[in-house]
Parts: sequence; C-alpha cells; structure tokens
Amino acid sequence: RRARARGRESVMDARRGGSHLTTIDAARISSIIEEALEKLSFLASITPDVMAHRDELSQIVGDEITRIIQEQRALETQYEQLVAQRSALKAQSNKSKFNENQEQIREVARALRESTKEL
Repeated sequence: RRARARGRESVMDARRGGSHLTTIDAARISSIIEEALEKLSFLASITPDVMAHRDELSQIVGDEITRIIQEQRALETQYEQLVAQRSALKAQSNKSKFNENQEQIREVARALRESTKEL
C-alpha cells in the first residue's frame, strides 16, 4: 500500500514538473539502457571497418561499373545494327525475318533498360 502511494506521489510529482523516480522505475530504466548498450556494442563488433577496406571496395565498384558500361555499349551497338537491318528488311517481302528482327529489337531494348537501371 505504501509503495503504491509512493508510486502515485512520484507520478504526481512528475506531472507537477518534479523529477522523482521510484526505485522500480529507476531500475527499469537502468536495465533498458544497459540492454541498449549491449546491443549497440554487438552491432559495433559485427559492422565491418569500411575505412580499412576502402581501396578494395573502390576497386570492386569500379570494376563492376566498367563491366556494366562495356555491356551497355555492346547492347547499343547490337541495337543500332538491328534497326539498320530492320530498314533493309522492310523493303523485302519476307515478313518472318522482319518479325524476327522486331522481336530481337524488343529483347535488346529490354536488356538496355535493365542495364541502364543497373548502372
């Protein structure tokens, strides 16, 4: 009964601008802070040291960007060739080759969009 009354008094003090905490509240807060510190310590231990691997990461990213740009150029060249071929096929009466060319253009265009997104 007394503990409840003290708890109510602490709450009332807090409402009036006081800063009294019960022993139980202080223990809870302390426990929460300790647990948070343990979790932060764990996260700090599993986070890689990015600065130590900065040059290696730069090289990997640079290589990947170079690969994507080369792929992009190859797709652009292929697309240009297919469009030029389409113009020649329009003049011919062979619709199956023209339709096949159209499908290839769609596939290369899709690959170009994907490559652009990746870049």
